[in-house]
Amino acid sequence: MQGVNRLWERLSGYFLNTSWMVFERFFTLGLNFLISIVLARHLGVSDFGIFSYAVSLVALFSVAGHVGLSGILVKEFVSKSSDRLVVLQAGFLLKSSGYLLGVILLICFSYMTGEGVESVVLVILACGLLFQALEIVDFYFQSEVRAKLPSIARMVAISIASLVKLFGVFLGMGIIYFAASNVLYLMLLGLGFSYVFVRYANVGNVFAVDWGVVLLKAKSLLGDGALVFLGSIFALIYMKIDQVMLKWMVGSEAVGVYSVAAVLSEAWYFIPVAVVSSLFPRLVNLRESGDEIGYYKNIQVLMDFLFWLAFLVALLIGGMSDFIIVSFYGPEYADAGGVLAVHIWASVFVFMRALLSRWIIIEKVLVFSVVTQGMGALFNIVLNWFLIPEYQEIGAAYATLVSYAVAGYFSLLLSRKTRKMFWIMSRAVFGLYRMFVWVRTRQVSAK
Repeated sequence: MQGVNRLWERLSGYFLNTSWMVFERFFTLGLNFLISIVLARHLGVSDFGIFSYAVSLVALFSVAGHVGLSGILVKEFVSKSSDRLVVLQAGFLLKSSGYLLGVILLICFSYMTGEGVESVVLVILACGLLFQALEIVDFYFQSEVRAKLPSIARMVAISIASLVKLFGVFLGMGIIYFAASNVLYLMLLGLGFSYVFVRYANVGNVFAVDWGVVLLKAKSLLGDGALVFLGSIFALIYMKIDQVMLKWMVGSEAVGVYSVAAVLSEAWYFIPVAVVSSLFPRLVNLRESGDEIGYYKNIQVLMDFLFWLAFLVALLIGGMSDFIIVSFYGPEYADAGGVLAVHIWASVFVFMRALLSRWIIIEKVLVFSVVTQGMGALFNIVLNWFLIPEYQEIGAAYATLVSYAVAGYFSLLLSRKTRKMFWIMSRAVFGLYRMFVWVRTRQVSAK
């Protein structure tokens, strides 16, 4: 009985942790959706396209600060053999150095290629990267299954920044003001994370740094995360390059139309991240305990859930895409309806990919992160190159859908090691058929 109670306590803890993460992301989704509508209508197609292009470009350069450490840091914090204070210090050192490099590179890029307002917006948005290293606090509390604390910090920050943006719309401000409000959000979030960490974390004095030990750990983390880091670069390329290429090959208005569809489509991507991040410590513990059957049973159940959730989202949003776009953004963005109807189906592969990425970390087969993400990036660039001139925004949407399918599903056939996850995904995709076979088997047995 005590064992059952302990199991229930652990499961309820994971459920509450996931609930906080999902609630926070839904809250953020709602506000971002509202703000995107207001900004799109306020700025118009062309200026909103410039703003979206700048945000996508900053996201590409921000990969320098990711350093491939998100899942690895959570795993290190969970591991009983790791000194969490040293992990925290080494992780912050790597991420802050990476984001600083990203800022420098982005400013140089804007100086060489940008012009006028576009260049100013890029430089302002680049400054926001300086605060993102504090996201390591979020990873720490994920490992503690205490997502409530960083979730509250994120909701407070996004609420204040959203009010500032709405005030700017009321005053008739331009895109420079809204770029600065994006930086304000990241600054407030960093302050919130800092407060939560100082108030509730228990890892010791973070300012007492043994540089020899920290640098050694940083080197180890960088080695472990190198392949994931390279994979992250490829992932951001195939997630953001479409808007950049549209701007270069067609113009800012095409980006404006495409971006409102992408915002509605990508808004759902937080769900698999929240679910998998919350259950990641449990999967790590199952693997380390040697319970392979329980480990893969949990993965299959989770994969089934992620697929069907994505399928229902895609079916609902795709079927109502024209109505959604015109109702919220206005007839000026009507062409985005067809883009959304195609782009939303990429969520099926994104949802399943969230679990695959954590499986790759647990199994220590990080080279597959590079291979699969690299294939996705290659397919996206090549397809965009051929499809955008002819089909413009719709062509970019199809390029995204195919590249996500390649990166998150079909590329797993290339190796014997990853085929296990390919079949797990396939069983999720053909879930209705599996259910039909199970029912028929039960009927035959009953006779």
